[in-house]
Amino acid sequence: MIEKAWNWNNITSTHWNEPSEDIYYYLHLWSEKRNKKLLDLGAGIGRHSLLFAKNGFDVTAFDFSKEGLDKIENFADQLNLEIDLVNGNMNRLPFASQSFDFVVAYNSIYHTDYEGLIRTIYEIRRVLKANGEAFVTMLSKNDKSFIDGSGSLIAENTLMKKEEDGSILPHFFVDEEYIYKLFKSFHIISLKQIEEFHEDKTFFHYAIHLRKGDA
Repeated sequence: MIEKAWNWNNITSTHWNEPSEDIYYYLHLWSEKRNKKLLDLGAGIGRHSLLFAKNGFDVTAFDFSKEGLDKIENFADQLNLEIDLVNGNMNRLPFASQSFDFVVAYNSIYHTDYEGLIRTIYEIRRVLKANGEAFVTMLSKNDKSFIDGSGSLIAENTLMKKEEDGSILPHFFVDEEYIYKLFKSFHIISLKQIEEFHEDKTFFHYAIHLRKGDA
């Protein structure tokens, strides 16, 4: 498995401070639930952790980057919010089974190879409570970077690409059929392929809403 963290001290774009539009739907949907313990898996600098915490969720921000977690801590202190901060690897989560009602994994779990991805999906299911829900995103094979091969192919579906912080990280790409194989242990509530425009570039990714069974 390939393991490396972003250095958020090298990021200057304000894009990462703003919650994704997709997340507001889940904020509204899950706010109606009685239990609201949420894991932000790959929290970055906290754009989603802070949003959910502001709206009454019990949030744990988990990330491989200590620099990112330091920034979340500073933002949370400024806003007088309580967020649990945990540093670690997403394919070895240090939480008891059935710890969370919800998991958000936005633009995070595909930063690995096949072995790491399978392990991470297993961990997401393990830490979710019975009938808990998750929202995850995956990179689409329709993305220009995959079609053009703008990176170093190290394994099937896996490209090494340069990130905004200057690091070279793996990116795992999928199609719809592959998603159903990866998440076969979940009930897929919804699956959408989204074309996103950002800084004069177009990206394709999948937005996946999952529910764990009652067992």
